[in-house]
Amino acid sequence: KSYADVLDHIKGGIAAGMFEEDRYAILTGHIETYKSGISNLQRLKVLGKVATKMQLEGKLETVLYAKVDRENGTNKYLLETQNNGMNTARSPQGLFEPIIPNDYGFVISKLDEFYK
Repeated sequence: KSYADVLDHIKGGIAAGMFEEDRYAILTGHIETYKSGISNLQRLKVLGKVATKMQLEGKLETVLYAKVDRENGTNKYLLETQNNGMNTARSPQGLFEPIIPNDYGFVISKLDEFYK
């Protein structure tokens, strides 16, 4: 129903010992393209007006966008780590290069290094 409800749910899980001490949440989803003035922009596709108004991505410190580049007839799966002018991708300065391999193990290891 609201962002506060999400936080309360997470706090309940922490209190119940359901999470390890070092924890990351990875949210995957589809993007939607929408018009803002004359520009086409992208954001996380969510159901309902309340979820859209919550601007979930704005509450996260790291937002990565998946992309596929075709190189020499082979697909290369990547993650954008910085805003390309159309999306809301972002990560702390110095954490990642602007484009990285689509590899959650790599992402988690970099987050571990950065926050410890």
